[in-house]
Amino acid sequence: MHSNFSNLQERDGAAYAVLESITDAFFALDTEWLFTYINVQAEHVLGFSREQLLGRAIWSVYPGLAGSEFETQYHTAAREKKASTFTAFYPDHRRWYEVHVYPADIGLSVYFRNVSEQIATRQALDEKVARLEEVERRQAFQIALGELVWAIGDPDEIAQAASAMLCEALHADRVMFREAGQIGAAAGVGAIAAPEAFSVPFVQAGQVLAVVELYQAGQRAWTDDDIALARSMAERTWTGMRYARAQARLKAERDQSQHIFQSMTEGFAIMDSDWKFRQMNAVGLRVGQRTESDVMGRTVWEIWPEIIGTEVELRYRKAMATRVPDSSEQLMAFSNGVTLWLEIRLLPVLDGGLAVHYRDISERREADRRKDEFLAMLAHELRNPLAPISAAADLLRLTANDPKRVRQSSDVIARQVRHLTSLVDDLLDVSRVTRGLVLIDRQVLDARRIVEDALEQVQPVIDARRHRLAVQLPFEAACVLGDHKRLVQVLTNLLNNAAKYTPDGGRITLRMEVDAAMVQIIVTDNGIGMSPALSANAFELFAQAERTADRAQGGLGIGLALVRSLVQLHEGSVAAHSQGQGEGSTFTVRLPYVAGPAPGAGTASHLRL
Repeated sequence: MHSNFSNLQERDGAAYAVLESITDAFFALDTEWLFTYINVQAEHVLGFSREQLLGRAIWSVYPGLAGSEFETQYHTAAREKKASTFTAFYPDHRRWYEVHVYPADIGLSVYFRNVSEQIATRQALDEKVARLEEVERRQAFQIALGELVWAIGDPDEIAQAASAMLCEALHADRVMFREAGQIGAAAGVGAIAAPEAFSVPFVQAGQVLAVVELYQAGQRAWTDDDIALARSMAERTWTGMRYARAQARLKAERDQSQHIFQSMTEGFAIMDSDWKFRQMNAVGLRVGQRTESDVMGRTVWEIWPEIIGTEVELRYRKAMATRVPDSSEQLMAFSNGVTLWLEIRLLPVLDGGLAVHYRDISERREADRRKDEFLAMLAHELRNPLAPISAAADLLRLTANDPKRVRQSSDVIARQVRHLTSLVDDLLDVSRVTRGLVLIDRQVLDARRIVEDALEQVQPVIDARRHRLAVQLPFEAACVLGDHKRLVQVLTNLLNNAAKYTPDGGRITLRMEVDAAMVQIIVTDNGIGMSPALSANAFELFAQAERTADRAQGGLGIGLALVRSLVQLHEGSVAAHSQGQGEGSTFTVRLPYVAGPAPGAGTASHLRL
């Protein structure tokens, strides 16, 4: 028998190669229980070389097999000639083996392998399975608690609901959750037994963050699983309350940001890298001549196709491509016919899109235009008197001995200097008013006296142009609180303005109306009138009606602006109205009425034609 197996390699090389290459250990025994063949894997597992084992009895080499499952299975297989498979622990090797025994007439063939790791894994799995019910109970509780915590937004409600859920799960009389700020000095690390409650702290980084107090009448031994469930509840509840507070702060910040976003005085919008708008505030919608439904989720090219092919498109695409901020002023002609000057600022944002700031600067551009026109007119008005002054000066040099010529030249110089002085005084008045340097000497005044003094100043102009002037004043004093000089200046400017823009021989009316609250002074003419655009801006600085070709009207366009500023300093108002060009104009000054006659006020009516 031993000879047959020992010569296996010589007689059947293929079978020998198979036995040597398999991953299972293999040995063969003859009917005398002697080893007749051992493969290389069996040598490694059994710890002996084949030379040490061949020809020796298995029971003598491994006496520990006596009385074991191995001995029983081997004898049964040999006796009954039946194959068997079993798994058993061999104490001498401290290993578990899975063994396959195959009997034959010449002995036994045994395949075996070390399955200690698999057995250990199976035992560990069995231990885990034994705890599944407790784990499932805890997991079910944690899932339900998690859903409850994240569904509630109020921290106090979270604590109450979580305590009620734990109380039900533990069948306790009462459960209370306390955060660190509510815990007494007795709370510490670990489970703390107290006469009234069993406290389970939630500790993180060595700091007690919260405590769950378990109340039960009588004596109850709280298990490790109970404590673990309470500690889990404490952690999830504390985390949920912290999250709820963070969400509340985030919502408050988001609401504040949205309030600021909507309160901005300039248009603001955010578009993504696909040119679609994600946000646009109310000012942006108004300036852009669109509604929110027109804008959200649509591209800038869909919303404003009129900018395609313009400089605006080029700047948008450049800012998007280069990620470099851009700022420009653009004249936008919208599809609804509205035309606006916009200041547009493009700022790249982190997600690849653009933030767009834009504001309507049409009024500023118009003011700049009027200012430029004013400077041109100012230069002209200041230059005009210089020519006659220069000519008069030259004439004085040539006719120094002619008293008549000297007097004429002096009159010319004096007249032009007065004109220049008037222009400079107007400029200084405007400057002082706009800087708040004008002081108002407030006194109770009879508005009728103010009218008389203003008429006295403008009478030469009215007479020179042959205007028909009608004045209608009340019989009783119409008292106001103000500065006599400045209010005379207001009416003088209005009357001069009426005379300037009313053709020769035209009609000018000044009337006064008084009620319990206001004194109204109304100046009406049948002159050239005003367009709607000019009526709306008549009191803006540098605004002026169209000049005639010969510039006969003159002026700097600052008189009405000065009128409005002075009237406002008297807590009054002034308004302009015209039916249109060629329809004349009406200017109404409204001043607060004060009771009591002014010093020297008369009682007679005033009517001047």
